[in-house]
Amino acid sequence: MCNHLCVSCLILANLASPAAAVIVAGASGGGNNSNNTTAAQLESEYGISMPIYENVIRYSDASGIYLGYNAATRDAWVLTARHITSGASPGSTVTIDGLVYNRQADGADGLGILAGGDLRLVRYNRPDLAVPTLPAIQLSTIVPLAGTTVFTIGYGKNRVENGATTAGGSDAVTVGTGTGYTWAAGSIKRWGVNQIEAQFPNGLETLPPVSGTTGTFAFGSYTTTGYTTDFDQPGSDAWLSSNESQGSPGDSGGSALYQSGGQWYLSGIYTAVAGFDGQTADSSAFGNLSLLTDVATYRGGINSALGGVTLVPEPSSVAMVFLAALGLLSRRR
Repeated sequence: MCNHLCVSCLILANLASPAAAVIVAGASGGGNNSNNTTAAQLESEYGISMPIYENVIRYSDASGIYLGYNAATRDAWVLTARHITSGASPGSTVTIDGLVYNRQADGADGLGILAGGDLRLVRYNRPDLAVPTLPAIQLSTIVPLAGTTVFTIGYGKNRVENGATTAGGSDAVTVGTGTGYTWAAGSIKRWGVNQIEAQFPNGLETLPPVSGTTGTFAFGSYTTTGYTTDFDQPGSDAWLSSNESQGSPGDSGGSALYQSGGQWYLSGIYTAVAGFDGQTADSSAFGNLSLLTDVATYRGGINSALGGVTLVPEPSSVAMVFLAALGLLSRRR
């Protein structure tokens, strides 16, 4: 397999293309058309509660996440990726918790653009001042350590291949210089699991190797600070149980979330994916990377854009449960 990763054609062309969900390896993907598509499936498999699953919404032709609402103004706030320009203007709408919300003007803030990163914070409202009955999202205050398990959710591509039928039987195919899955038409919200990598790899265009977990990658007109996850091939006997995830078109603005002390935190927002030279077009290969903008880096800017207002959750309280066994979330390589 070629060991050179390229980002060209990925940042704007791939993840900002018409929305489709994260690619998931193995039979758990069910061909990526039926499994890994509901909170109930996630909660049953991992024995945890994820009441914020529905906070991840379709934004324009990609993804976004509902953060919470302002109790005084009844404004609902959504965080997504800056490079998603369609649907950012006042007059556009999103659906949150089954209700349609209207985009509100944000003065001179550049249509919700947050300085210094691939993030856009957008404000919505309804004439009847109804608010979503969903929990508020907690923003991560620290960059999670390499190896931290994150649950990824977005509206990316389906895949053509069906799921594996045995634990030792691969459901992947050859995709040019790599092995993985080809993208199919159609879309549905999907979740997967991955781990934060230690550093950006050498040879990744526009991504200089750095020490630590985060680095900076360029969009041409601006840069963003973030981290990567690696699309690892399931272990030899893990094809029936793998939930290994990789971003695909439509996942831009989608979320990476982790749980600590019984509380869910938003860690990253999907920005781009990186594939191999010679890899088949419209595919995800093992070894590909997902690039996510680090929310902790921009937490101060997000709070500043909110005007110091603390977003509140749904009117009724939502109980969070502790992660029963963190070891269950360990990913096999």
